[in-house]
Amino acid sequence: IEGKSDVEITKRVLEIIDLIIFRDVLRLQKRISSSYELDPDDAERVFSILAYRSPSLATINSIARDSSVHWGKVDLALKLFNTSGIIGFAKNYAKDPSIIARKRLMKVFTSDISFRNSVRLRLGQALISDEELGAILENLALSQALKIAHLSGDPNPKIYFWRFKNMEMDIVVPSQLGVLGVEVKKGRKRERLWRAFQQYESKARRLKISLEEEDN
Repeated sequence: IEGKSDVEITKRVLEIIDLIIFRDVLRLQKRISSSYELDPDDAERVFSILAYRSPSLATINSIARDSSVHWGKVDLALKLFNTSGIIGFAKNYAKDPSIIARKRLMKVFTSDISFRNSVRLRLGQALISDEELGAILENLALSQALKIAHLSGDPNPKIYFWRFKNMEMDIVVPSQLGVLGVEVKKGRKRERLWRAFQQYESKARRLKISLEEEDN
């Protein structure tokens, strides 16, 4: 925005976020079946936590605990945020049917990086650090992975992550061409992770995203 300071631009972005929450998101409640009703204050608390931590691994129960919002309302908020296109989430590719839905781990991220960064700036969090650069890169990759899944022919694209012991494949994208495993790191890649994922998913193809050069 020409002629505006960084503070003014950030304030305007936050106003747009609030407008999205109060208008578009809450208006969708009529279209989603739920025993709960989400009010603006609860919606803002849940969204602020999700955006501040994006991308992060969470469960419905953990979000409910940290936001002090009932898990049923958190579940509704996630559906509303996802339907309105401001929040995306990736489910665990290694499924465990024994775990009830609200305790299942998922990776939550903002569909637009500006949502995440504006919330963090409002709370005084520095964005220029090694940890933040890695998180921003992963958030961008997650939002783009949804587009890749859609372009590959899936009208309702879904993306995943995969965890094994202490290892994690950041993004898993199933498509007609096979399963794409994506690791997003600021540092170099770990071959052990890729070998483990290949053992789990033999049809996997690899994509590496890094801010540093790989060894030849």
